[in-house]
Amino acid sequence: TSVMLITHDLGVIAEMCDNVAVMYAGHIVEYTDVYTLFNNPLHPYTKGLSK
Repeated sequence: TSVMLITHDLGVIAEMCDNVAVMYAGHIVEYTDVYTLFNNPLHPYTKGLSK
């Protein structure tokens, strides 16, 4: 079973997701597992979300 969850709330993502696609300007700019997203974000937009 898959669920698509759209949110800016990183706490919800941390609790509910295994993998995450970060979208910016209508494009997926980063796709990774939750652990990597929080510990080593690559895209500047992803880094900005965590501040």
